[in-house]
Amino acid sequence: MKFCQTLSNCVTKCFLRVVELFPILVMCGRW
Repeated sequence: MKFCQTLSNCVTKCFLRVVELFPILVMCGRW
């Protein structure tokens, strides 16, 4: 059960990181 919670935490952090980087990638893609 603890493992699932940790995994969920990691996925959430990764997702937030991707969401932060996505606009940068989009802007780079437009150049």
